[in-house]
Amino acid sequence: MKKKSELFEMLTKELKSKAKPKKVLHFGIAGLDLIIPSGIEFSRILELSGFSMSAKSFLAQKLSANFLNQNEDALVLYIDRENACEEKRLLELGIDMERFFIVPPNKCPTIEKCYEMACEFFDKSHEEGIDGLVVIDSIASFGDSKAKLVEDQGRAAKRLHEFFRNISGHIYDNNLLIFSNHKYIAPGFIAKEVKSGGHAPNFWGHVALSLMNVSALKRNNDETYAYVIKAEVSKNRRDEHLFDYTRWVLDFKYGAHPFTGVLDYLAQKGIIQPRNKEHFRTYKQLPVFEYDTGEAKIQLSERNIEKAKEIVEKYKLLEKLEK
Repeated sequence: MKKKSELFEMLTKELKSKAKPKKVLHFGIAGLDLIIPSGIEFSRILELSGFSMSAKSFLAQKLSANFLNQNEDALVLYIDRENACEEKRLLELGIDMERFFIVPPNKCPTIEKCYEMACEFFDKSHEEGIDGLVVIDSIASFGDSKAKLVEDQGRAAKRLHEFFRNISGHIYDNNLLIFSNHKYIAPGFIAKEVKSGGHAPNFWGHVALSLMNVSALKRNNDETYAYVIKAEVSKNRRDEHLFDYTRWVLDFKYGAHPFTGVLDYLAQKGIIQPRNKEHFRTYKQLPVFEYDTGEAKIQLSERNIEKAKEIVEKYKLLEKLEK
């Protein structure tokens, strides 16, 4: 047998011997965990992009809650550039406020200050062996007005490229970076979607989820009580589920049910076959919450609830949620 070189032995000792299975973070919303089945691997970057009212902040906070629940020593640094954190909602999501640190806009006014705070947090958490998550909500809010960004996009893009390039070296195996990015429609001869945060995030993110508010659910009195959100995987370096999507329901009062988005995904994949248009609409809306004396109730029949649970168990979705 050929003797292995000293270089081979050195690299094996230094790199392969230290390789460990990485931790993974899931959404805890079955429809979204179906389209990103491998989850968000630690040491990676997740982008949540979308127009206004597309649940970007909600998902960032939901993932923060899941991150804290995975490890009792874990910490979250939430750079809240848009004042999106409301304590009532955070508590409803199960967030331990003692381990969830909110940075208001005035404490982090520039992308340079954001970089400084995030790096210090990552380095310290790595040094102490503590799982640490940084959320930036949103990356697009660093910078000047939209008009000035258009006037000087080169400078803004360069700053963001430098931010992502430099911070990548500080995200260790016990860390995650999640950021939201706002979309808007750029006027012109052919209108097109543009991300306020520019193209830098497209290059540096490992997983990207594109969100869109596609419709509102209303009561008989025309009161809007929930949004139907389309979530599409626009980038994923781990899974083959690129461009997979599902529609899930975000209720204003009760948030997102753990099973929402499952039947829509399975229906558009042809795994289940709704009988007609009305039946398909029923599948898309499962499950939706009703207001009833302050308690959560499902709008659809008990038969459909049991059907949803049956499908979740059949395709082993609960195992994914428990990871």
